[in-house]
Amino acid sequence: MSSRRCRRFRRHFRQVSEVGLNVLQWNAGGLSLPKRIDLIHTLSGQNIDVFAIMEANLTLDTVKFYPFPGYNVYLLPKYRKVASGILVGIKDTLTADFEICKEMGESEDKREIIKLEVWKKSCRFKIYMFPQEANPTCLRYPSIIRPLSLVNTHSTRWGYDDMNAAGKEIEDLLNSSLLDLIYDTSDPPTYMHYNGSGSTPDLLCVSTNLSPFTNRIVIGDPGSGHRQIIASIVIQGQKTKPHYSQRKSWNFKKADWVELKRNCKN
Repeated sequence: MSSRRCRRFRRHFRQVSEVGLNVLQWNAGGLSLPKRIDLIHTLSGQNIDVFAIMEANLTLDTVKFYPFPGYNVYLLPKYRKVASGILVGIKDTLTADFEICKEMGESEDKREIIKLEVWKKSCRFKIYMFPQEANPTCLRYPSIIRPLSLVNTHSTRWGYDDMNAAGKEIEDLLNSSLLDLIYDTSDPPTYMHYNGSGSTPDLLCVSTNLSPFTNRIVIGDPGSGHRQIIASIVIQGQKTKPHYSQRKSWNFKKADWVELKRNCKN
């Protein structure tokens, strides 16, 4: 086998498409300028593709003072003086759709819901941000990433010593939907109380088809009491055979020149 054919043969087995997506979730308790600076360092150091800041407490007038270089920024504005609002940033190299599903002031229901659709290479991801619990009917789609920031939602399944009614609702949701909770008992608590104890109100759920490819990473707190959570998803693609254009080769020695001359005269 020639050296050229050997190189082509090896490339056939090396060509593997890999898709990685890093999504950062953080309850900021009000995004200040110092917190923004710390967040920018985290985005760069952790190679974050998408970030969502809960309780950003920003309006359409103030968000312009919080730029994030390299990211397209979207906002669900805060409602009055309530700790609310969601700030979303998506790398400007990615294609994405942003949709506000529900704002806090629309009804007595104070839940906020946003939906993202992010395309990276050949994969499409749906990301739902629910700072509070929401209706599970929108969870029927595949490739879902669902960060939650739930206060007073207790369950032994994510590190509490007891389970209350709110925690049971979340467990029932997990048991009746195509969602997996990404949590490890060795992970540190995501919220530090003033008395020094810790709890985990910040959860990460993904659809079952993403669960085998997802890692939950808990990193430091830039100043809100809540640690940041990264959903790191790495999907190994299938080996694909590269396309080679076949060169046309003409063998003029086998041509019937006598017949060709006769046809040309006619």
